[in-house]
Amino acid sequence: MPRAGLNRERVVDIALELGRSGSPASLGAVARVAGVKTPSLYKHVASASELSSLVAERALTQFADALTLAVGDAQRTEAARRFLHAYRSFAISDPHLFSLIPLQPGNDPRLRPIAQRLMRSMATALGFTGPTAPGALHALRFLRSCADGFVRLELAGGFGEPIDVNESWDRLVEATSKSTLLYPA
Repeated sequence: MPRAGLNRERVVDIALELGRSGSPASLGAVARVAGVKTPSLYKHVASASELSSLVAERALTQFADALTLAVGDAQRTEAARRFLHAYRSFAISDPHLFSLIPLQPGNDPRLRPIAQRLMRSMATALGFTGPTAPGALHALRFLRSCADGFVRLELAGGFGEPIDVNESWDRLVEATSKSTLLYPA
């Protein structure tokens, strides 16, 4: 019989909070926080892999929601700017949560619909009919690479020179958002 107050949602909540604090979100760590023995968690999740996928699903959903909300109904250059700023803001404001999002979310069947929703939204905002339209995937990769590369370097302390990182970011946003590589011909 499941422990009172412990269910699948609560197990994922605990794992997510552990991950957000920078602690490992292992089954053992979740069990310790929940005050149960590790085998008790198997009533709620099938495996450590499933728990990891559920945590990634929550993180990716929050990320996709933040990006989609930020872009709103903006189009083309403004949509790209908003996407880039929201991407960096999300990662910088909660780097541990950002780190829970896999680099290839499309490889996980649970995450694929979320990643596809975000891709459709951004492709449309950039002026494509969808992510499979000619040139769309290249544009989306370009935009994501610019944001993700900068953010991961920044989070890892890769910009050690005494020059304002925000100014570098602003230059990247301007150059990227105006790039002809982003928009359909």
